Amino acid sequence: MQDVFAEVKRVSYIEDPKSGTALYATKKFESKLNNLELVSDCLVFVEQGIEVPAGLSEKHHFVFCDNPVLDYTRFVCGLAEELALVEEKKAYRLTSEGYYVGEGVVIGDHVRIEPGVLIGHGVEIGDNTQVLANAVIKHASIGKNCLIKEMALIGLEGFFPVKDENGDNMRLPCLGRVDISDDVEVGSFTTICRGSNTDTKVGHHAKIDDHVRIGHDGNIGANTVITAGAVLAGYVTTGENVRIGLNATVKHMTSIVDNAEISMGGRVARNVTTDKGLYGIPQSPITPQK
Repeated sequence: MQDVFAEVKRVSYIEDPKSGTALYATKKFESKLNNLELVSDCLVFVEQGIEVPAGLSEKHHFVFCDNPVLDYTRFVCGLAEELALVEEKKAYRLTSEGYYVGEGVVIGDHVRIEPGVLIGHGVEIGDNTQVLANAVIKHASIGKNCLIKEMALIGLEGFFPVKDENGDNMRLPCLGRVDISDDVEVGSFTTICRGSNTDTKVGHHAKIDDHVRIGHDGNIGANTVITAGAVLAGYVTTGENVRIGLNATVKHMTSIVDNAEISMGGRVARNVTTDKGLYGIPQSPITPQK
């Protein structure tokens, strides 16, 4: 088993597992174990009491524990420390245009990058994209014809606290990336967190206003509009052509169907499954005023 711990260097999620990765499964996700049939050689931290089918036991390495999220977190902390040591050996350089760029960066044709920008190691930026002053981009791929406005923060650590045995908070490091498609706008002072165990994704032609927060492992559909002050927690998925109003809040692991509209100041705490009406607490749906 120690060899398995040493060999696994990547993570994934039980909803969409990848071969050769570490992941966890609590009783809440017991039905998702079937997803492991299509992959192999995973290191799975699984809650005591879950019955693992014999066929899966032959394909994967299961570690039974009382708190699989905590044991998985400790494993990921070790991976994050290893990656940090590698990152520390890489260097940034200050360009003549006044921005910092790391190693392994790929920048397309006709890209405009203003002074004060920091582009982290391994970032990719597509043709004709603009990155305005003091934006920070790490662990990300940016498509073509995008606009990244001043002070935007893309690919930074997400917020994922986990309780240890003493009830103290510890942080689950994020090992995923951010994948932004073509023709996307990201507003000033907006934060798009990197995925924890998947990639945070933003679909083509999505427009994200200033002062928005998109949490780790989010998936924003094409042509979605998210207006100023909106907060989307981790693992939020929107369909295409969704519109999220000013200062709206969307609970973690919530999905929003295509063409739905979230009201200004709306609070979404359950899946939105129809595009009829305006959504938000206290009523869902809320009938638009005439």
